[in-house]
Amino acid sequence: MVTTNSKKRAVLDDDEEQVAVIEETLPLVPKAPISATASAKKAKLDDGKAVAVVQATPVQQEEAKEPAGPPKDIEKLQPPSSASYHPVNDAPFYKGQAVPFSFLTRALTEIEACKGQKSKDAIKEIIANVFRSALLLSPTELPDLFYFFCIKLAPDYEGLETGIGHEILLKSVAKACGKSPAQIREAFKKEGDLGLVAQLGKSTQNTLGSFFAKKSAAPKAGLTFRQVFEGFKKIGRTSGNNS
Repeated sequence: MVTTNSKKRAVLDDDEEQVAVIEETLPLVPKAPISATASAKKAKLDDGKAVAVVQATPVQQEEAKEPAGPPKDIEKLQPPSSASYHPVNDAPFYKGQAVPFSFLTRALTEIEACKGQKSKDAIKEIIANVFRSALLLSPTELPDLFYFFCIKLAPDYEGLETGIGHEILLKSVAKACGKSPAQIREAFKKEGDLGLVAQLGKSTQNTLGSFFAKKSAAPKAGLTFRQVFEGFKKIGRTSGNNS
């Protein structure tokens, strides 16, 4: 006569054999590496002693960043308007670097020069090449680049605008160039473009810093698109009586 305990023992033996067979057939799953800086917690045992229990956390693998090469000479690169433009080789920056603002000013200058029946197609190609380079080399800046070419700072539902009128812009150019607003107005009537007025005004402006600057000093890093766009956003968020 088989007792109840002997039946239970037989069932357990069969289960252990089945588990052993399943473990042999299953593929080995590699365990996640343990972080070197794992956090330790104190746990109390039955005898009242405290030990350190290491909490295992998987190590996050860092994305490999491509080393940046030597600075590119933008004058030797194919412009965005060129049919042979390469989005990586002809971009004036490397992967992971910020988009230079000079890259956009060059594209906008080319857009300004587009005239004729196929001007719309040429403009689309220029903007598309700028987007291609940003998508491959600095994809995080692509949304703001889109708003920049739409002459916006953010989606419409945010209601973010610079609120800069012609008079404010004129006085700002006058202050930046060290001239009076009347001089800037006269120059604007002659040139017809406030951007050219600012460019000419800054090129002829002499400051104490430029007078005492050493000729051997390293050239300053150029503005990036991120710096310029964040400056516009800061203006848009400025409010109050003296804004």
